[in-house]
Amino acid sequence: MSLLQDPTLALRQIAWYMDSRESEFFPGAFLLAAGNLARQVLEQVAFILAFYGGLPQQSYLRPNGQPRTLDAILRALAQRDSSTGKTYLALARLKGPRIRKLARSTRSLHRWRRLLNEPSHFANPAAGRKLLERDLRAFVEHFVTILEPLDAYLITAAVNEIKSGGFIKAILTVDPSNKPGVLYTIRASPQMIHFKGGKFSLRAPVPIVVVNKNQELPYRWRRKVVVVQDSRGMVLQSQVVTSSGNPINMSSFAHVLSGFASDPIDAPALMARLRCFGFHLSMRDGVVTGRHDGKVRRLTSA
Repeated sequence: MSLLQDPTLALRQIAWYMDSRESEFFPGAFLLAAGNLARQVLEQVAFILAFYGGLPQQSYLRPNGQPRTLDAILRALAQRDSSTGKTYLALARLKGPRIRKLARSTRSLHRWRRLLNEPSHFANPAAGRKLLERDLRAFVEHFVTILEPLDAYLITAAVNEIKSGGFIKAILTVDPSNKPGVLYTIRASPQMIHFKGGKFSLRAPVPIVVVNKNQELPYRWRRKVVVVQDSRGMVLQSQVVTSSGNPINMSSFAHVLSGFASDPIDAPALMARLRCFGFHLSMRDGVVTGRHDGKVRRLTSA
């Protein structure tokens, strides 16, 4: 199962396996498949807690980018952050209600880990098995009350930040819904300014790649936001900065021009770009004025 798959859909698949045992071609086939899915759902929950709890990446991801064992991640979550003195699980609880509900009971996480990892689950189907159908039904009943479709975007946002090396940031809205999403930083330049019909515009699109639900993560991450097919409700935010990394106020185009005009790298390029549109410019104290079509215009805010 891909890390980006929706864990709520996995829970539905587990329930289907349990309700369709009469269709098995050999005893225990669906039980085995359901157990595999249940372990992977638990691994996804642990991954969410590790990432949003600020656990060092090497503690929950292998060098090849694959998650470490569930036991290793849960033990790492119990360790204390040196700067705050709090456990990483406690830090995850502080991220908001969406993470807090997953971090509420560490005992249940360890209990499910012990049950789902017991060796008899991998034994011959005819052998005695400790993991029973009632256990998997109880697993579904427990997590179906906790997980909701939007929680899948916690994973999508985290993977975007990890794979982009931090260029894309995972975020959670501060409203009661606490929706997950990503923040994309656009490094804009005056070359993105356009002038048509007497109006200025800044064309700085956010590149987005939509992957199939069953597709593996792209090996090369080209600083594009990756979302899963049929994603609905995930927050996509962007911020625009100058070549020097200074934020640009997007509330009006006068502020946009002021942002470029006050940047030592972009200021000369701004003057050259505006001259392409027939503006004969002058700049003083960060304020750009220009003559266009016989009229003097103040192009930036003071």
